This record gives sequence, structure tokens and C-alpha cells, in this order.
Amino acid sequence: MATERHFFQEAPALSWFQWLGRRIYAPEKIQPTEIQPRTEFPGPPLRVHGLLPNPAKPESAQEYSLFLQTLFYPQSSGIQLRIPPTYLEYCLRSKTIIGVEVRDTRKTLIGCVFDIYAGDFQQTPTGLVTWLCVVPQWRSKGVASAMLFSLYKYSEPRRIHWWRNDGWMRSPIPPVWNEPRIVRKKQFKRTILHGQRQVLLKRAPLQKWQQTGIQQWKAENPDGIVLSGSSAGSCMEVWECQLTPTLTAALYIQPTFEVKQTTQELYCECITWVWHPNPPAQYEQAHFLESMIDQLPYEYIEAPATMPHLEGAWQPSVQTCWSAIGLDTGTPVLRTILPLCSA
Repeated sequence: MATERHFFQEAPALSWFQWLGRRIYAPEKIQPTEIQPRTEFPGPPLRVHGLLPNPAKPESAQEYSLFLQTLFYPQSSGIQLRIPPTYLEYCLRSKTIIGVEVRDTRKTLIGCVFDIYAGDFQQTPTGLVTWLCVVPQWRSKGVASAMLFSLYKYSEPRRIHWWRNDGWMRSPIPPVWNEPRIVRKKQFKRTILHGQRQVLLKRAPLQKWQQTGIQQWKAENPDGIVLSGSSAGSCMEVWECQLTPTLTAALYIQPTFEVKQTTQELYCECITWVWHPNPPAQYEQAHFLESMIDQLPYEYIEAPATMPHLEGAWQPSVQTCWSAIGLDTGTPVLRTILPLCSA
């Protein structure tokens, strides 16, 4: 018998009724308010079919990785999620990632979910919930909800948790931000610009560009929220390029650990882009970014639709929806998100 309790019915989150009210009347009739953490917790961890979720163990990282590779995406999708076991083990040991697992009476893994440290907000630690997976025969039986109750407890003192969904209609709680996305495959021909000058990328430390990237983004999104994460456990990559003698740019790239099965091609996301000292004209930005993207060590690149780009090769992708529990976003109810800890 499945549990009658549902995590999202008890979790401290803005209701759809409150969200719609603010969308209808704000900002014209409601004064802007500050974002406020909501510290109340949902109920305690619970058993499901007599099984109690337990904290994920670093020594089981290989098992979790294979479990997600096999089951996270349906076989018909042609895509596999391949999280390096060494990365997962390191993050579990360092507590950058907190996880929960459920096993049946034979100790066989039937479900897992993870929470990645996403920085502090007003002195409150936050996390990004991701990689939730349950074996098909145990789905719709309350396993996911039971794991989330446990994850919320085991990940203390994290009291704010972010969720990412493909499309706001799939989100169980109201969105904080919706973002249209675009995707394309790498094109090797666009590698030289501006007087036959070679565009060459090189890896740079995240710390070198982090503050500059946040400052430029905040200048354009003053009401936005930055999920900064931890540099120690981050898999975020920064690729920089000296485009002209007086202009340098950097791309923030997030490996998604997704692999196309038939070709073994890799996927990534372009999170944001940075210019130093100042951004060039919009048309030049598009050309520079396109050439840099074509030098990345990934075959498929997804990016925000707001990124300056050249039409033609790019195709619309799924719309990304960000939601949060343990957080009241105030008004305006929708706020842009810079996810420097995405996965």
C-alpha cells in the first residue's frame, strides 16, 4: 500500500493560489517585497511498504552511477546519464552532495535521489535536488515521496531546496523562473573570425571568472538569484578566449553527464558568458560566442534562448522551470536564476 502522505503537500512552498494571485496583481498593485526563507519543515521521514530510506553511502557510488545510467532515461530516448562514480563518491564524502537510497528486503537498490549544495541564501544553506530515480515496478507507490521526506531531513541544515523541471506544467510547485532554451550540434567549420584569426579556447579556474560573471549577470538581472554552489565539488567548467588584443570572453559550461548511446557524443549546457573589459556590440557577441562554442569538447550544446546567437543551426529545446521549497520569493514572484551549480 502506497503512503497517503505526499511530500509536496507538506513542504514549505508557495501555493499555486498565492502564486497566481501575485502574478495577477503584481507588480502594479502590490509593492515589491524581499525574498524570505521559510524555515518550517515537512513531516519526519517515513517508511514505504515497510522500507525506510537511508542516507546514500560514498562506497556505493559505483552502484548509484550504474543505476542512473540504466534507468534515469527510458531506453527509447537514446540517451544515458553517466555520472562518473569517482565524482559522485568524492562529493558524497565531502558532503557537497547529500543522497538518499531505498532498498528492498533483498537489499537491492530500488530508488535514489541527490541534493547538490547550491550556496547560502541569507545565511541559509541551500541545495539543488536532482537525479531522482525509482525502478519502474516501484513507481507510483510513494517511494519518491518517502525519499524526499528523508532527503529534507538528512540534508539539514539545508532548508532551501531548488528543483528543475522541463516545463512548468510538470512542476508540483509554482515556478520561480521559466526559461526558454535552445540547442544545437557543434559545427567545426566556424572556427575563424575577424581577419582569419584563430579562436582558441583554454580552460580557466572557476575562481578567476566567478565574481566577474556574477557581477555582469547581476547588473542585467538585479532581482535575480545566484545559485553559487561549492568550488570544491563543482563540475562547472570555464573556457576563456582572447578574442582580440583588447577583448577576452569566457563561457560557463556545465557538463550534463548525458551521452548519446549510438555515437557516444556528449552533451553540455552553456550557463552564462562573460566579457572583459566590456561587452562588444550584440552582433559581434553572437559571432564570438558561436565560434567559441564550436571549440568546446562537447557535441551537443544547450543554452538560454537569451544568449546572443546566429539563427539557423539552433533549435528550440525544452523550457526549463525552476521552483523552490523553503523560500518565499516575495514579489515579483518570478526572478531570473543563474545556476552555477546546475546538474
